[in-house]
Amino acid sequence: MKKDFLAFIFALFTLLYAASPSVAASSKAKLLTDTSTSATTVPYINAGPAEDSTAATALGVQVNGTERMRVTATGSVGIGTTTPAATEEINRDLKVGTASRTCTAALAGTIQYTASGFTGCNGTTWVNLGGNGTIDPCAATSPAAGALCADGTVYVGLSPDTNAKMYAMPCDLGMSGTKGACTGTRSTYTWNDGSNNWVVTGYTSLTTGKVNTAGLVALGTTTSPAPYRAARACASQTYGGHSDWYLPAQNELNMFWTSAGSTSAGVILTYGNSFDVSGTWYWTSSEYANSYAYIEQFSDGTEYSYNKNVAFPVRCVRR
Repeated sequence: MKKDFLAFIFALFTLLYAASPSVAASSKAKLLTDTSTSATTVPYINAGPAEDSTAATALGVQVNGTERMRVTATGSVGIGTTTPAATEEINRDLKVGTASRTCTAALAGTIQYTASGFTGCNGTTWVNLGGNGTIDPCAATSPAAGALCADGTVYVGLSPDTNAKMYAMPCDLGMSGTKGACTGTRSTYTWNDGSNNWVVTGYTSLTTGKVNTAGLVALGTTTSPAPYRAARACASQTYGGHSDWYLPAQNELNMFWTSAGSTSAGVILTYGNSFDVSGTWYWTSSEYANSYAYIEQFSDGTEYSYNKNVAFPVRCVRR
């Protein structure tokens, strides 16, 4: 039965080739079949000028006189394109269905579409890739300030540190929920260990909270005025599957104010109910002096400095 089927395919292929006199001999494609009784040898189409040819020749598939698919001489596959730029390139619509399979190491990299949206297998479990069938708004080149990202974080803007995209947790530490729906009581932290052991740390940058935070964490936990609690609180977070959270520098924290139109109403409109705009101060990672660090409030955007041993809320960011 197998030989009869392969013979039919070969005859059909030969007939189609014979009906195309414009095809030059050097571009012949041959269907090579297994004439043995082995069930392991796979029949294949050879695009070279001879059987088992190693010539660099591409293979195309035409429908109604138009090429629809091409396999290049180097093995790349293009659908809707004759020059695939990647190993596989599809320049047409692609519908992704439901795998209905358990995510395992063998399926790592697999994408499916379910009622929960697009999900991908990371080798252990299916993880959401971008919301309920929508593209992650934060993947755009210039997302809107306050955009809720697929991972639950909130886009703030371009950080003054390297002009990189900066994201924030949707709620103050101690609270839970999502943008516009934060519940619970926000926690407060001292900038240092709560003592009046005033020491200059040297982490005074107003633009790179990432460096400030890493430096403050590296000062350890055993020698007062360490630990630097506000910075360590952010650095220990894993929200949204990320472990690179930090306490923003002064100019980074101020982005929440300026991106929202520099009004308390704008802060609520842009970032939901997650900020306290009643006049509460928020810590930054920017040191001002041996006993002071910078703070900001979102009732009027005032930036100030205050004693490091006083407890204020924090809003963690990453970039």
